[in-house]
Amino acid sequence: ELLTVASHYRPARNIAGDFYDVFERNEGEFYFVVGDVSGKGVSAALLMAQAISMLRLIVHRGTSPVDALAKWNNRLYDRTIHGMFITAVLGRIFPEKHVIEFAVAGHSPPWLRFEDGTVEEPHILAAPPLGIIRDQIYELNQIQLLPRSLAIFYTDGLIESFNADRKPLSSDRVKKVLAESGTDLTTVVAALIEAEAEHRGDVAPHDDMTVLAIGLK
Repeated sequence: ELLTVASHYRPARNIAGDFYDVFERNEGEFYFVVGDVSGKGVSAALLMAQAISMLRLIVHRGTSPVDALAKWNNRLYDRTIHGMFITAVLGRIFPEKHVIEFAVAGHSPPWLRFEDGTVEEPHILAAPPLGIIRDQIYELNQIQLLPRSLAIFYTDGLIESFNADRKPLSSDRVKKVLAESGTDLTTVVAALIEAEAEHRGDVAPHDDMTVLAIGLK
């Protein structure tokens, strides 16, 4: 099976606190992370840079997302500036098995978009954000990714994008865009970006936004 990935990253200001990464640790075993550091500016950007390098050292071949998140959380807890935290989804993809397994720390669940255009938000088990509680236990979520269906992971800059009336972009609008934008990952991501910009209008973005779409051909 051919794994396909498309992403979009838009900082709200010059210095951002959102991050994402996709990397292979073994043949046919891919990891990904999407995260959001609380706060803005230099301290958030520094914590983000530290967090990514930490995670890359933690994740080895065969590491469960649950174990990696637990280790990452403790390291961040020991180092984080008081009051700062990170929300994140950390996952592992097995293209051959059509499976994505992931653990969630205070982050939004993904959307699944199936070949026939149906969109659903799977029920997930989530724990508090990273860096708040030491020795936090995480739960493993698993989704079956069928060919020509997509999993869309994102940061809250997408659904908490506000227009001039201070109304956020609704989940319903996002689902409609996903349902209507076909099965090509790049097109789907572009359609989400367009919907967010259209919703916001002339209002400057108040938060960074990251979208990561994962699919199998």
